[in-house]
Amino acid sequence: MASTLYPFRLRLLILLAVYALMLSPMQAQQYFQQEVNYKINVRLDDREHFLHAFESFEYINNSPDTLKKLYIHLWPNAYKNDHTALARQLINSNNTKFYESSQKDRGYIDSLDFKVNGQSASWKYHRKHIDIAIVQLPTPLLPGGRIEVSTPFRVKIPLGIFSRLGHIDQQYQITQWYPKPAVYDRDGWHPMPYLNQGEFYSEFGSYDVSIELPKNYVVGATGDLQDNPEEMRWMADKALSASRKQEFGKVMTFPPSDPQRKVLRFTQKQVHDFAWFADKRYNVLHGEVKLPHSDRKVGTWVLFTNEQAPLWKDAITYMDSSIYYYSLWNGDYPYNQATAVDGALSAGGGMEYPNVTVIGKSGSAMELETVIAHEVGHNWFYGILGSNERIHPWMDEGINSFNELRYIRQRYGDKPLFEGRMAKLAEKAGLGNLTNRSEKWLTYLIDARRRMDPPTDTPAEDFPQISYAGVVYGKTALTFDYLMAYVGEEKMDKAMQAYFEAWKFKHPQPDDLRKIMETSLGENLDWFFDGLINSSDWLDYKPVSLSYHADHITVKNKGEIKGPVAITGLLNDSVLFTKWFPGFEGKMELDIPQSGATIFRVDGEERMPEVRRNNNSLKLNGLFKKTEHLELRFLAGIENPYKTELYYTYLLGWNAYNGGMVGVALYNSVAPQKKFEWLAAPMFAFGTESPAGGISLNYHTYPLRDFFQSVRYRMDASMFAHSRNPIVLNHFKMVPSVEFNFKKSQASSPLDQRIVFRSITIIENQSIFQSDSKSYQYDKDLHYYIQECSYHLKNKRPINPFSLNFTYQYGNSDADGEFGRTMAEGKYRISFRKKNKGIDVRVFAGSFLFENLQSPSRFSLGMHGNSDYTYDQIFFERNKELGLFGQQFGLTDGGFKSLSDIPGNLNWLHSMNVMISLPGKLPLWLYGDIGSSAGQKEYAYDAGVALRVVPDILEIYFPITTSVDLSNLPYKQRITYLFNIHKLNPFEALRKLSL
Repeated sequence: MASTLYPFRLRLLILLAVYALMLSPMQAQQYFQQEVNYKINVRLDDREHFLHAFESFEYINNSPDTLKKLYIHLWPNAYKNDHTALARQLINSNNTKFYESSQKDRGYIDSLDFKVNGQSASWKYHRKHIDIAIVQLPTPLLPGGRIEVSTPFRVKIPLGIFSRLGHIDQQYQITQWYPKPAVYDRDGWHPMPYLNQGEFYSEFGSYDVSIELPKNYVVGATGDLQDNPEEMRWMADKALSASRKQEFGKVMTFPPSDPQRKVLRFTQKQVHDFAWFADKRYNVLHGEVKLPHSDRKVGTWVLFTNEQAPLWKDAITYMDSSIYYYSLWNGDYPYNQATAVDGALSAGGGMEYPNVTVIGKSGSAMELETVIAHEVGHNWFYGILGSNERIHPWMDEGINSFNELRYIRQRYGDKPLFEGRMAKLAEKAGLGNLTNRSEKWLTYLIDARRRMDPPTDTPAEDFPQISYAGVVYGKTALTFDYLMAYVGEEKMDKAMQAYFEAWKFKHPQPDDLRKIMETSLGENLDWFFDGLINSSDWLDYKPVSLSYHADHITVKNKGEIKGPVAITGLLNDSVLFTKWFPGFEGKMELDIPQSGATIFRVDGEERMPEVRRNNNSLKLNGLFKKTEHLELRFLAGIENPYKTELYYTYLLGWNAYNGGMVGVALYNSVAPQKKFEWLAAPMFAFGTESPAGGISLNYHTYPLRDFFQSVRYRMDASMFAHSRNPIVLNHFKMVPSVEFNFKKSQASSPLDQRIVFRSITIIENQSIFQSDSKSYQYDKDLHYYIQECSYHLKNKRPINPFSLNFTYQYGNSDADGEFGRTMAEGKYRISFRKKNKGIDVRVFAGSFLFENLQSPSRFSLGMHGNSDYTYDQIFFERNKELGLFGQQFGLTDGGFKSLSDIPGNLNWLHSMNVMISLPGKLPLWLYGDIGSSAGQKEYAYDAGVALRVVPDILEIYFPITTSVDLSNLPYKQRITYLFNIHKLNPFEALRKLSL
């Protein structure tokens, strides 16, 4: 046997040896981590708002690769001009502050002179981003090698209203301020431009930073203050003084800077960033917390101005409590101190850095504690567990928000968010019971219900603003809380602590977290990571039926995720039991306790991130076992899934024919969007002594999700008068429609596209003059029908927005013949630097493809009430051309602002409308219109000055010249106005909300 086995064993050994040799470099590639150790000396010039600094850093190449260059972040350059990634992102998110700012308020970094081991190194800017430099190494850096890179640099500190780095007078937020190498890992280099939405990814190492500034500045910074007993005594004295104060006063002026200067040296190990904050007005409080696992003590500091001192006086308690609970659940805080700073923050409510966080304004003590807990928590999630925040924002913001949710539940239970005066306002708005958890659920639902939410694991810059909050913060927090509710707090703590221990001071990826969670929990988490993290699929279960003895319940999975499901039994709103079951597809009969419960509810304790909860309840008794009790609510409110809600509000209206109108609006939804929504607005008109009003039905569907964002089926109907002298004549309008909204190439894109099909039916009462009675009498109804197909493209970017509309109409009427009409409209704004200033250009072209109409043409250079044959506009006095109400017009077709129309039959029409804003604070614009049509030898025109009170809603036009002589009219009768009341529809605004 030995002789026959030997050759086989030899071949096997050779194969194994070759395989091991092939595998060894692959294993080496699996994980490595570079190290960067900094030494920085910086001097603050608080007169000119500059930093003057010198930096050197040791770069250690722990990779298996030879490096020939370094990518260096120069993030202050993000504030330099309009072409940076930051500038573009701010504009795309409708923030024009930076675009409108002057050069003196912007920032940059300069005076760079890179040397490597004392030898000058050539460098250049990234071809797309001036806040990224590429430094060529004089000699390649071999695996295991190290180099020292040094450079002087100067930073012009921008005004602190744009993003994280900045100053407000002499309060300084010095963040993302020094040249900093990009991460190099197994995927290569990760150079990234600075963004406001989208955080960071940096190498761990040590920092030794010396800060020189006037002596009376209070400084909060990363690291531990070194060798400065005088500064430590000064800070201790300020803390003692503040702790004894009952009142802090209202003084917010900056004291003069001390002519004497000081140098503060801070050092820290195993961190990936360094930030510091300085203000001469800071009050100081100091505390200490003992960690739960090691009993080690950590010093805590809070620095705050007088502005919100009553809220900050207990902030040390918030710091201590946050550090304790985050340590308890995840692992002990590894540093010696933690600081929270009151700052004039522009990038959200707070921003985190190692050992120090800056907090913006708060509305209540609870809100302040929530933000402090969240920002302190970032010391774990991304501070210690250094994931790539830009690519996987859920791994820091999301998991941290889960810990914040848990923390607030620990500290406050289900206490509502709003307090004091805000509580009264919240109650009126239907938000009185909004908790930290329900706020996260609501922000998630706003886009999720509309299928506009990207998958959780989406890069930060690809999220629209509202989805970034709703998905990255809200959904992820709810998702991890859901997992904890299913597996239990003890198991969840062990899993998170295992993750902490395995990956602290490293760069974990999503797969690393998944492996640890699945191993620690002993669960297959496909439903969690593939369903809830890597997709935007819905979680939605509903009860179907109950067994005779109420010991079994049949539940159907109506969603797309096979996640665990909880069944709760309730009696008079008291929870009798909650039982969890593994997830399933389709229907399943589940075994439940016989408990005496009268209501059985999926997710009765609201721990599942369900998209629809209004289908979760099943009653033991009663005729309508799946229908919740009716609740009447005034004006507005947030959806209560355990009630059948009916909203109402009172209506007042007026037009020249119906006269004054009163009524009530009834509707079933405000926010978030429901699948089926309806609104009825019955009114009584005193002028005609008859009913008026309208109704709107909307049904939202989401087929072909790779192609369409949504498909909305809609039915609108209305009835109003269009004459009452000598007799009342009404018009009825009914419009079924289908709206196809195209899916965006990127969720954050400002470009919307849709196709709309409308079938318009108009019924107009007609009158006839009876010669025998010498009076007008009702004659008959005129029916006409318009089939319309339109394409709409709109780019809602705040700078140079534009839109295009193409429409085809086929209309027919037994009495009036038929027509085929096509129209195209384009709008473009050339934006100026000043807010709401620019040049608006509109072009229109239209033509009849065929027509045999007996009445005048459907085209008009100026849209007035009597030419609005679709009744899409709302006019005070539809059939009048002179007088106050006759001077109202609609901006359609030719778009002329004058009262004159071109006479004759218009088979085609084209026009251009231009408006130019005038300098000054008043919304005054010059306007000019020019157009031509079939049969006209000369162009028509008008021009004048417009007062745009609310652009596109209320605008008043004062003519200066027109091509048609209107001198026979008094000037006040030549003034026209636009009043687009139909654009004030709050329900449509909510449906189209996109931030």
